[in-house]
Amino acid sequence: MIRKMSLLFVFFVLAPLCLAQEPQSAMIGGNVEVLDKVSLDIRGMDILDVLKMLAVKANLNLVIDKNVSGKVTVFLKNVSSTKAFDTILASNGLAQENKDGITRIMTVLDYEQSHGYKYNDIYKTKRVDLKYLKPADAAGILNQ
Repeated sequence: MIRKMSLLFVFFVLAPLCLAQEPQSAMIGGNVEVLDKVSLDIRGMDILDVLKMLAVKANLNLVIDKNVSGKVTVFLKNVSSTKAFDTILASNGLAQENKDGITRIMTVLDYEQSHGYKYNDIYKTKRVDLKYLKPADAAGILNQ
């Protein structure tokens, strides 16, 4: 009973205190946009509670898969709430998928199993101008 009350005290009283907002503005795409900044000092807090707290701060709709669990210890100072969110996910082996305004949080393994490729796999496209080969000949070589 005492442990449950202390957890509620931490979540409802101390959690809002660890999220300090300092609005700043920046030029993004020619428009002035307000960037929210947070400072976090969290030790051993359940990851579900941390994600919920940051989702409220970043105004995100979250769905968290059943395999997501663990404790979070983090100290961040004056970073955007979305950057804090991304950092916490990365440091805990979690992936996110955004679809229709809803962010789904899952383990990296679950992401790989459902999509067939690794999370944050980077594909690069490079254009190479042909100097000594005709395009028709290159197409023939590539089709082999």
